[in-house]
Amino acid sequence: YCLENLKPLTHYQPTTLNKVHAALVIVLNFACKYFGLAQNPATVAGGMGSQKPTRTREYWTREQFARFTLSGLKPEYVAMRSTLFWTGCRAGECLALTANDVDLEHGIITINKTITKAEHGYTVGPPKTANSRRKVALPRPLAMILADWMRRTEAQGNDRLFTKTRENYLLMLKQHAQKLGLPVIHLHDLRHSHASMLINLGTPPKVVQERLGHASIQMTLDLYSHLYPDKQKDVANRLSDYF
Repeated sequence: YCLENLKPLTHYQPTTLNKVHAALVIVLNFACKYFGLAQNPATVAGGMGSQKPTRTREYWTREQFARFTLSGLKPEYVAMRSTLFWTGCRAGECLALTANDVDLEHGIITINKTITKAEHGYTVGPPKTANSRRKVALPRPLAMILADWMRRTEAQGNDRLFTKTRENYLLMLKQHAQKLGLPVIHLHDLRHSHASMLINLGTPPKVVQERLGHASIQMTLDLYSHLYPDKQKDVANRLSDYF
């Protein structure tokens, strides 16, 4: 079954191939240690893919996002895009949100599931990693936007807040961005935009990691280290003033 459903390697992103190779090395190291495998063929063959993404990450500033949301979008698109931009959640996590996951009284959303594409439509399952299960505090304006959208849809209990497909939301995002002359970005780039905003606000990396649900702080630093050099300059300037 696995061989029949295995896609050609060219189908996968370089970062995915790199993770697959790393996992294979770990499994075969176990075989070498406990089951007499003479050597690890994955190590001998060498790695594949790349640790760094091939696509350049795009970001929207707060001003660009405000221009986008104030340009006559339907309430559903405003609510969905605002959730991505102001919480940094993944698109699948956002699409899986239900009314039960939104605590308007305390201004918190609970992320405990995600939607993934399956052979026949979409399925709801556990989030990407254990660290992906998290509670994210909402800025007050976002809490008001979600409250308005929930009133409009009368969403309750396990009713999903956003019911269109990922492809629909992505197509609308690209078309409207082009119309406004904004950089054309992907849904996931709104997550990167949130991370960039947090870093520019001086948010500690550990807090960024927890808010984004990364498996480790090292992952956060690896993904966004290029945004920290300017912060080094800020530290040097502050030390100079203190000196």
